[in-house]
Amino acid sequence: MLAERAQIDMATAFDRIRMMSRNTNTKLTDLATHIVDGRVDLTTLTTGHHQH
Repeated sequence: MLAERAQIDMATAFDRIRMMSRNTNTKLTDLATHIVDGRVDLTTLTTGHHQH
C-alpha cells in the first residue's frame, strides 16, 4: 500500500515502516495491521513526519 501510494520501491517502504515502528515503540506486525486497517495515516509515512 505504502509503496504504491508513495511511488517508492518495496525496500524503501519497508524501511519507512520499520523506522516508524521503532520511533513509536510499536511492533512491526501491529503497525502493518494498523496501516491495512486504516488506523495509520499513510501521509505520515510518505512525508517523513511521524505521529505518536
